[in-house]
Amino acid sequence: MFYYSKKIVLILHEKAQNKELEDDNLNIAVCIKQVPDTQAELTLINDKEVLLSNIPLVINPYDEYAIEAAIQAKEKIGGKVVVFSMGPDSVEEKLRMALALGADEAVRIETPAEVSNPLNTAKILAKALVKYSFDIILFGKTSVDENNSLIPSAVAELLEYPEVSEITECSFDQDSLEARRRDASITEVIKVMYPVVLSVEKDLNEPRYPSLIMIRRAKAKPLQVLTIEDLDITSDELNSIEKKNTFLKFISPPDRKSGIVFSEGSASELVDQLVSRLKEDKVI
Repeated sequence: MFYYSKKIVLILHEKAQNKELEDDNLNIAVCIKQVPDTQAELTLINDKEVLLSNIPLVINPYDEYAIEAAIQAKEKIGGKVVVFSMGPDSVEEKLRMALALGADEAVRIETPAEVSNPLNTAKILAKALVKYSFDIILFGKTSVDENNSLIPSAVAELLEYPEVSEITECSFDQDSLEARRRDASITEVIKVMYPVVLSVEKDLNEPRYPSLIMIRRAKAKPLQVLTIEDLDITSDELNSIEKKNTFLKFISPPDRKSGIVFSEGSASELVDQLVSRLKEDKVI
């Protein structure tokens, strides 16, 4: 470990396998999730259910940055990008969008709803990913619906791969990458050999938009559907994982009070009105 000018450089070797790459190309996986649009207004059915039928479903926003990072790595070094997602048929629309952005193949994992918890999700993804030979496995740092940030680390542990989480910069080479992540007062600079699991922050890059031609081409790209039986996992095996947390209920936030508009008077008079109101409300 080396320290210099408020930066920390870490070189990760433990568990890194430093595999030979065929033709110097990368095999890259991106795991994405379908989530409710954060701009939509939620309606509660009761204190434990949200009405989802009227909410648009989108690619998890953090995952868009992971897709872009994978495509940039492919464009720089070459290789193949495969996008994975768990869920029902509606997930395929999000996978096709990832294909339109530049991914080469997609895999949807069909699972019963009752096995959906972080540990089960990580186990299923790890089983699917290990069927291939990936150099880089990318995630968004968290999903905006559950916001637990558990899956990337759990998958890395199950695969026995090193992990670098919440990265804000990344430079890819043929056999290793250099990633950076920031804290309040320091920047960590981390070099790691492949294979590796990464989770990315929003400011890593600027996701591209798909062109009409790419959207059309995406329809012809391969999209495979796997079940947990295809992965040699039984429902009993997944349900044997003890649930460590209990969901209690949803609570709607209180309605916001309407704002106050100061519109009568000159600029200085409006300022005086605003200051008077702030003092009245004991803000200043």
